Order: sequence, then C-alpha cells, then structure tokens
Amino acid sequence: MLKTTIETICKSKSIVGIGTGRTVESILPYLNPNLQYVSSSHQTTRSLLNYSIHCYPLESIDHLDLYIDGCDYFDKKGNMIKGKGGSLTTEKLMCTMADEVLIIVQNYKYRECFEDCYVPIEILPGSVKYIEKILKKKNVKYELRRGENKFGPVITDLGNFIVDVVFDEKFLNECREICGVVEHGYFAVDDYNIKVKTFEE
Repeated sequence: MLKTTIETICKSKSIVGIGTGRTVESILPYLNPNLQYVSSSHQTTRSLLNYSIHCYPLESIDHLDLYIDGCDYFDKKGNMIKGKGGSLTTEKLMCTMADEVLIIVQNYKYRECFEDCYVPIEILPGSVKYIEKILKKKNVKYELRRGENKFGPVITDLGNFIVDVVFDEKFLNECREICGVVEHGYFAVDDYNIKVKTFEE
C-alpha cells in the first residue's frame, strides 16, 4: 500500500521534500531516484544516500512540489503534533514551502483531542532559563528534552534545545511572541495543504 501511494503521488512531481522519522525511513525504498529531493534533517540525508539519492540543500530551493513526512499524533480534522525527531522547525518550513503535504501515519497515533499530549517547542539555548521562568509563571507543564545517548539536553540540527509542553492551543499561538522561541510542533491543517494517509502498523 505504501509503495503504491508513494509512486502514485510522486508521478508528476519534480522537487520533493522528505521528512524525518521511522515512518519516513520505511518509504525511502519506493522513491524515484530521478526526482530532486530535499531533506529535513541530517539523519534523512544520510539515509537517502543508502539508496544513492543525493539531496539538494534546502537553502537552494524556494518551493517544493510535495513534502512527505510522518507525525506523532493527528486528529479527525488533520491537525498534527510533530517534532519527536527534533526537526520540527525545518519540517514546518518545508510544509509551508510545499504545494502538497502528504502525511503517512499509523492508525494508533489518532487522538480525539490532544489533551495530555506533549508538543515540542524549539528554543535558543541561551533562553532556556528565561523560558522556563515563563512556563512556570503560566503553569504550563513542561520537560526539557534530554538526549538518550548523551549527557544534557537534546541539540537539534539547528543547534537549539527542545522543551516539550502539554498541549494548550492558546499558549502555542502566543508562544511565538516569547523571545527565544524558534518554533513549536503543532501543525494546524488550515495552514497547509495536508493529506493524511493512515495505515496499520
């Protein structure tokens, strides 16, 4: 099913963006090597090389015909939470640049609502104490994401930290105004041309 989906949607495309994560890794064998690709992370770039696919740098591209990615959670409207892999800012940029966005996701990631789900916020390292102070003042439950195989916070490809906060749409809409916040991982379906394709794990 995934093979047919990828081959069909990529048929008339020239420049395709590829996201980050285990779901994305599963579709890489089905990509047409004759298309132009841009990746959202160092990990995806390295994985594409295993299939002899070389990526164009994102800074050399001003639009994408298609962006393909997975997500952490999605609801019935197609809103999503993304960023478990730490590439949320670049992923959101690529969604914005794309004419179409295809999200491939397992059925078990569906949520009626995002209550109690954590949303990543990418922040400048130097702002961490300041932002923690604001989160505490607003009674927003949060965790500074820490690396599994390193001591200290996770460092994104862009050199930033990630704070995971409990979903609060009002706060997420406001948090971009906080100095030091780079981007958050809530993707509203109305902001992008998103098509969600679900499958059983």
